[in-house]
Amino acid sequence: MILLLGTPTTINSLTYQNKLIENNIPKEKIVGQSCFLLETKIQENPFSDDVLELITKYAEEAKQKAVCKYDKIIVLLACTHYGYSLELFDKVLQKIFCLPVILCNPNESMAKSVFELTHENYSPNDVSVELFSRANISPLEKEGIGKLIKHEAPKTYDALINPIIDKQLFPFEKHEN
Repeated sequence: MILLLGTPTTINSLTYQNKLIENNIPKEKIVGQSCFLLETKIQENPFSDDVLELITKYAEEAKQKAVCKYDKIIVLLACTHYGYSLELFDKVLQKIFCLPVILCNPNESMAKSVFELTHENYSPNDVSVELFSRANISPLEKEGIGKLIKHEAPKTYDALINPIIDKQLFPFEKHEN
């Protein structure tokens, strides 16, 4: 089974599901699970009880949607926020599904892809970071994510603390859950 976990907007777009089907993955082996408010709670504190409860809730919902037998679960964390709670996802999914779980973290894949595509070696001085967001980022959200990245990615931390807010960054359709 391939389990796609993402925001309602991402899951409802069917982009990932359609791409998998185009690549000959049978539709019945794909489960899309929207995780309303999970990214917000992760921004506030990626290790909180709220995050644990939401991951558990959505994992249980996903398990109910599965229509075929499987011997392992490949989980695509289709939201960059989710990678900050990787350990919680792993623990909860293993417990609920009682099967081997393979987590695909987009944060690692994106960074690796950029460096592989350019075929260049970069030093930290060669890289600049800017954060563009359509939404305001609260002090609580900055603190929650900031403490995770401050020491390993100081330029990213600085960009998080001083984001560029652009309300017209991309079209947005609000979904209620």
